[in-house]
Amino acid sequence: MKTVDEKALLSDAEFFRVLNQHSISSTLMAQADAEVYRSLREEFGSNGVANLIESLPPHHGALLFGHVPTDCQQDVARIMSPELRVSIANELLASNRISKEETVHLFEVLDAARAGKPLPPAPPAQGILDRGRQFDAAGALSVLLPLIESSERGALFARAQGRSGGTLPLWYQDILYGDMLLKLPEELQRDLLLDVDVRGLAGWSSVQQPAWQESFIARLAPAMQNAIRANMSFVSREEQRTAARRGQNELISAVKKQVARGKVSFAEIIA
Repeated sequence: MKTVDEKALLSDAEFFRVLNQHSISSTLMAQADAEVYRSLREEFGSNGVANLIESLPPHHGALLFGHVPTDCQQDVARIMSPELRVSIANELLASNRISKEETVHLFEVLDAARAGKPLPPAPPAQGILDRGRQFDAAGALSVLLPLIESSERGALFARAQGRSGGTLPLWYQDILYGDMLLKLPEELQRDLLLDVDVRGLAGWSSVQQPAWQESFIARLAPAMQNAIRANMSFVSREEQRTAARRGQNELISAVKKQVARGKVSFAEIIA
């Protein structure tokens, strides 16, 4: 401190402004994602969130979409243009990690959007995508991919496979969307569904696109159809979301089990 040039120091006002900014960032970084992002729908609405995602560079828009709560993700994904869905999915397939710098930037974006100020410029690209903490990119992709044409999905996974040297990252096995089940042989599909609780399967089915939901249920045995339909009434949206998430997790585990047994290749059903 004895050798510091006082003229080079920040003014008191600038010092406390920067200190306050770092204090806010540190506080936000310490919170759970659900606490930080849960108010997005209330503050911006689904249309507002979709517009905010579209206004960001694709990589940062994808990170924001990946942190939106699942129920809001579904509404936002339906609002997105087909081109934006493909762009966001392409970015999410690149990595399921977010760096500290990217996290801080997202908070700055949200602060600016809340205040009606111009969005801050994105930080320079890191170049390294496999560092930082993990986030649920697989869950976000499970919401997006059913809304993307099958030919586009194939192209997305072909690019992803090329980026990863010809193999798909293991975390992809946490991706699950309806068409993956329809690609399974009928007998294997029946065996797989036996590992899923009916209530969870009903909850998961209830949040799928209506046309797909009907086609899926119609393929099942009559007893299974009746059981699912009998369990598709929920006392609240929260109960439905909980059942849907449980069903999703059990389906993912069931698919992984069949893949581990060599009954099916994951690469064959995911694209």
